[in-house]
Amino acid sequence: MRHKIAALALASIALAAAVNFGMSSPAQAALPSECFGHKVTIQGTRGDDVIEVTALEASVHVVTNGRSYELFDFPAIASGGGNDKINVMSFDGGPAVACTGDGNDVVTGGMVSRISTGSGKDRVEQYLQCGTNPDIYGAETVKITGFDSESVGACRGL
Repeated sequence: MRHKIAALALASIALAAAVNFGMSSPAQAALPSECFGHKVTIQGTRGDDVIEVTALEASVHVVTNGRSYELFDFPAIASGGGNDKINVMSFDGGPAVACTGDGNDVVTGGMVSRISTGSGKDRVEQYLQCGTNPDIYGAETVKITGFDSESVGACRGL
């Protein structure tokens, strides 16, 4: 019995050290490196994330949790657990993909061709553009609104 108590005490100390020093516990899943077969280029965290993706002329402007940068690759977005908010504004580079982890996530905007959400009360609100009709997996609430006739000219190049 003493051996079991000692082993339990050591395991508790190791877990407390891991949490205090930012090390992962075995129960924490790794953040995804792929989303629908695409290498993740916009990575969230295991906590609550706010990710904004907007098109520029030759790149994609990304703001992740207040950190701003330019992206020159295909936007493949992945967030871990937490209550994440992802907004993808339209852009000429083609539709993005988004994969969220567990939590109550919200994915809004347009030009996201495939969306997969983890467990939680997830909501997807997409505005159809350039003939996109997203594949949505796992969301409890989905709202799709119509095509904007003013964006027809921008769609011809896709």
